[in-house]
Amino acid sequence: METTETERFREQHNIPQKPPLILCFSGPPGIGKTSFAKIIAQALKREFFSISLAGLSDTSILSGTSENSSGTDIGQLTRALIETKVPNPVILLDEVDKVGSSLRNASAIHNCLVNVLDSTQSQEVVDYYLDVKLDLSQIVFVTTANDLQKIPQPLCNRMQIFELPSYTIEQKKKIARKIIQRQFASNEELRDKLKITSEALEILIGKTHEEGVRQLKRALESKIFSYCLQK
Repeated sequence: METTETERFREQHNIPQKPPLILCFSGPPGIGKTSFAKIIAQALKREFFSISLAGLSDTSILSGTSENSSGTDIGQLTRALIETKVPNPVILLDEVDKVGSSLRNASAIHNCLVNVLDSTQSQEVVDYYLDVKLDLSQIVFVTTANDLQKIPQPLCNRMQIFELPSYTIEQKKKIARKIIQRQFASNEELRDKLKITSEALEILIGKTHEEGVRQLKRALESKIFSYCLQK
């Protein structure tokens, strides 16, 4: 039986119950796609496991190495079940648009993902290293992508795609202020000696040159305040 949170989400977005819900968050780097996946796991009270697909050049990384392969290891899908110790984790397939070092490699990996995300095949996904069939039908898969144009249509058809827009300047300011407040709360010297103006935030945001907020967060959570106090 599905969780109440999942049922409510389906109803709000008019998503049919079958096939299983597979989310794809698309948008520029630093927009929070991975964070959304983690929040979904928390909301569903499920274990979380992340698999990076960027630069992946061999399907054996996902499905295990066969006897004819040079490597010897289980696949990442099997590892997800082993490390989470549950049959129904939330698995993040990160940067699905960046797989493969060549068109041929990318095609093979995309075909592998099509099988994994297909509700009619996910109950018998083979790990070639263990030579066993895995039941992945209870897993909630979440994927991320920067560029949907690089994902073949058969794979897109298996996912519910949500395109996340870039942050506005005002949204970035709000996020920056929350980070600054946390910094001030833990350091009295900062709170007493520094005042962050709106103009200063705009300058910092302008220097990050990004649509998301990853660089901005790193800048504010690094040694920037200590640097300011020394001046």
